[in-house]
Amino acid sequence: MLRLLLLSVVSCTLALAQEVPEYGPAKGTLVIVGGGNHSGSGISQTFINKAGGLSAKIIIVPAVGGNRNADGTIQVFKEEQILASWTKLGCMNVHMLHTHEAKVADTEEFAQTLRDASGAWFNGGRRWNIVD
Repeated sequence: MLRLLLLSVVSCTLALAQEVPEYGPAKGTLVIVGGGNHSGSGISQTFINKAGGLSAKIIIVPAVGGNRNADGTIQVFKEEQILASWTKLGCMNVHMLHTHEAKVADTEEFAQTLRDASGAWFNGGRRWNIVD
């Protein structure tokens, strides 16, 4: 009886492990970076390589630091500044993904940009802003 129970548990566990996730790729890699300046550490190059190399579609999400300045005004992210370090590294297909509007972020078109990417980099800041 115990053998049958163990076999049943193992079978169910294997079946669950092989299911495709509802969201995101079936497999992937996380490159997690702590605070501070990481330039020259090789972390960015590792991320680029894991994403598929210099021609891979990479999305940069700058809003983790927040959408508002200290005085409450809406923060404006300049795409050329956000992407400058990535293009300097040689990335040829790098794009910024940002909006101040939840209605825009909830659209299929906005989400598709992220789905088509092979890498997404969230600039440092307040992690709860990603959830919000």
